[in-house]
Amino acid sequence: MRDALLAHGRTAEVVSTTETEFGMKYILEGTLAAPDGRVPHLRTVWFVTAGEVFPQLVTAYPALGDEK
Repeated sequence: MRDALLAHGRTAEVVSTTETEFGMKYILEGTLAAPDGRVPHLRTVWFVTAGEVFPQLVTAYPALGDEK
């Protein structure tokens, strides 16, 4: 799951960015490669804290739409 989420963070489309006083929030949408062969459509939220360079995963949940 960890590797699939990291891959999602590298390859999914950025659909929204928001800058705050604490850093930058990114919302991504795309598919996630599941070990059983399914590829659900997923939304993830990542945050880069001000002064940092590496994003942190905040949450992940199914996005609207059918599995592909």
